[in-house]
Formats: sequence, C-alpha cells, structure tokens
Amino acid sequence: MKFFEEFTKSQKRTILLAALMASLLVAFTAIKDRDVVDHNINSYTRPKSYESDESVDFKVKIKDGEGTEKIINYSGTLAKQVPTAEAAEKYINEALNYCEKNLFKDGENAGNVKTGIKIIKSIPENPCDISYETDIDDALTSSGTINTKLIRSSRKVVLTITSSIEGYEKKSKTIDLILNPDKVTKDANMENNVTEELNTILGENTSAAAVKLPENIAGYEVKFVKEGERELPKVMLFSIFIVVAVVLLYKSKNDEKKDKRKEALLDSYADFTGRFVILLGAGLSLKAIWKKLSGEGKFSNELGVEIDATVRQMENGMAEYEAYENFGRRCGVENYIRFASILTQNLRFGSGKMLERLTTESESAMQERKNRACLNGNKADAKMMIPMILQFVLVIVIVMVPAMMMVE
Repeated sequence: MKFFEEFTKSQKRTILLAALMASLLVAFTAIKDRDVVDHNINSYTRPKSYESDESVDFKVKIKDGEGTEKIINYSGTLAKQVPTAEAAEKYINEALNYCEKNLFKDGENAGNVKTGIKIIKSIPENPCDISYETDIDDALTSSGTINTKLIRSSRKVVLTITSSIEGYEKKSKTIDLILNPDKVTKDANMENNVTEELNTILGENTSAAAVKLPENIAGYEVKFVKEGERELPKVMLFSIFIVVAVVLLYKSKNDEKKDKRKEALLDSYADFTGRFVILLGAGLSLKAIWKKLSGEGKFSNELGVEIDATVRQMENGMAEYEAYENFGRRCGVENYIRFASILTQNLRFGSGKMLERLTTESESAMQERKNRACLNGNKADAKMMIPMILQFVLVIVIVMVPAMMMVE
C-alpha cells in the first residue's frame, strides 16, 4: 500500500470517510432495490394523436409445450393513436380557425401586410399538419416574410391555408392579402434568410386507443414483463467517482508539495555542500558540523527540518552512518543521497579523500545551480510569450481599427 503512504493522516481520514459514505450509499440503494419487483403487463396505452410515438421495452417470457421457459428482451416503438373521423374533422377545423386568428403580426391585417405573416405549423394538443401556399410562387418565404426580391411594390396575393391529418380529407381556407413591400423593415429582410425546422412523425398508426398484448404467439404461451428500474448501478458509479476524485485531488496536491519541496532542496544544495566543505576544512568533526549547521538556520525550511532531524537522531544514540543514510532517504533527491553516501563510505571504510570528494561535489552543485537558473529563465521566457503575443495583437487592433474606420 505504498500508494497511500504519501497522504497525511487528515487526508487518509477524509478518503476513508468518503469511502465509508460511498459504501453506505451503495448499501442503502441495494436495500432499496430489493423492493423493486418485476410486474406483469397486459396492455399499453397509446400516446394521444398529438403526441410523439413512445419507445417501449420489456422482457418476454416464452414457454414452450415442454414447459421450458426462455426470456428475450424486446425494444420497439408504440405508435401514437390515430383520431376517429369525427375527432379528425374537429381537429382540422380548429387548426384552420387558430391559424386565421393568429395569422398577422402586431399592427398588420389582411389589407396591409408590412413585413409578413406568422407561419404556424403545429398547434398544442392538435395533430394536424398545416401548410401555406400563395397564388404567386415564392411571394412569401418559408418563415412567412415578404420576398422583397420578387414583390417590389404593393400587390394582392391569395393565401391558401391547408389543414390535414393523414388518412382523412384535408380542408383549406383562402385569404386575400395586400402586401406592401415598400414598408418592409430591415429586420424583416434579415428574416428572409431564416429557415424552419420540419417535424416528421414516423411509424404506423392505428385508430385503437390502447394496444392489447396477446397471451399466445405462434402457439407459445407468453408473458410481457416491464423490468423495474434499479438505481444501484448508477449510485455505485457515482460513489466510485466521488472516492476516486477525492484520492486524485489529494494526490495532485501532494505531488505539487513534493515538487516544491524538491525545488527548495535543490536550491539549497550548493550552499549546503559549500558550507559543509568550509567547516570540514576548518577541522570540525562531522557531528560538530551537523550541530553547527542546525543552529545556523541559513538554509531553506525544508532542508533545515531534515538537518535538525539528523542531529536529533545522533543525539538519541543512532549511529552516524545510519543517521546520514536516513537523511539522504528523507530528502529523496539524488544529490543528497550521493552526499550521504560520501559521508557513510568515509565512516565505514575510512577513506582519507572525503574532503576532496566533497569539494568536487560542491563545485558540481554550483555548476548545476547555474544550469538550473538558465533553464528556469528559459521557462519564464516561454511563459511570457503568450502575454507578449496578446499585447502585440491588441496594439495591432488599436492601430488598425481607427484607420479602417477612417477609410470607410
């Protein structure tokens, strides 16, 4: 479980709490779904004639003559109801009267159509298809506005409104209009480019208000089952998402902290090794050097904490080489691991070249800091490119827009 070792205690408690809440939610939903039962269905009520076809899905349990039961899943479309002849005639008349009543825009009438008419293609709770036609082709656009490219002066036009229902006789009503295109507004001209959506009803219709499902199909006994809707799968996915989101959020924050800590340790490494070499050259022992560095507090807070911890471990009786190895592991940066290795090798094998090796390490750290400074500078330059480009575009706009306006 090394993955969770990088989280703090408070973060672990939050993750466990989120997991517990998710588990309780899943358990509650599972208990609730136990009460969801499948129920037998014998019929479906068709959608009204002015509604859309309905999608249906259910299970079909088929039992053959030997008593063997097989279950298949069925998905299909339940066509909407077709009105009776009497109802269809009523719908058609209502549609014609409604369209005639709401045909004109505010301030306009049949004797003075300034911009156009209102094209009404559907009416609430009415299944009729409504179409419009003029005796002069294209006198009006599909949106009902006057086609000023064709009608350039006041002109009489005969409008025919037709209301129909599939399978029944359609009816029409004619209205004489006087179009006055000279008074067409700019907004109305713009409306000439607007098109209307076409609504299509698919599937076969039947006059029956309800569909009776059969008890036998091809000699087999059948039952139709509407599967109860269970919420457990959706709740499980949501719960898993919450837990994963909390874990990833904390991991992202911890990774950001680790990156900042690593940067701070690398920034202090050159000063740390340089100071260590100076004190070692002055004749201080390794323990004395660590105690002095701990008391000086000249380094970053991240490095200072690790130095203090190393000194405390040695004061509590831990062997020097072990304390230095722990120091390198806690820092978790290659440079400090290499530095700790130099110290531990000297303690174990008695190498007399420790000062020389530490001096080389210090010089290498200084060069590495210079390289990192150049790299950070290049990154800063790259980050500044976007603001500079935006400023350049802004300057171009400020200069060019007034010039173009003056030319116009």
